[in-house]
Amino acid sequence: MGRGTSKAGDGGAGVRRSESIKNMMLDEAKNSKFAGVRRDAENGTGNYSFAKSKAVGENKLEEIKFSKIIEKNGYTLIDGAIGGKSVFYANKSDAPEIISFKKGIEAKKKKQAEDIKRTERPEIRTTSTYDRWWKRNKSNFDAWFGIGG
Repeated sequence: MGRGTSKAGDGGAGVRRSESIKNMMLDEAKNSKFAGVRRDAENGTGNYSFAKSKAVGENKLEEIKFSKIIEKNGYTLIDGAIGGKSVFYANKSDAPEIISFKKGIEAKKKKQAEDIKRTERPEIRTTSTYDRWWKRNKSNFDAWFGIGG
């Protein structure tokens, strides 16, 4: 591949871009006016658990089993795992890779919803035996609970 490619090796320029966006987000969080946000960013916990993750390039993006997407100042960071190891990918929110990834997530959610809907049990109908029993005994229930005249 030619110079400036982002597909070389383990992501090339994509990894450097992800690392710089991660550092930008962490710096902004560490300078936050909220003590909890500062603490989480410094400890690498909460929304900033990606602080201890490894950056991957766009060639590994489809392999990420994502846990969360963090968007800030026009940048998107996808925090997840590949093979049990914590990884992340970051880029501008309007980058084709990010848009494609989000569309894939939406498609998976839609498919899951359809699968759940398809496996839901239909409304349970009462049996004719129960219906006849209820019709015979309804007046007794009404009398017992003082319903009707």
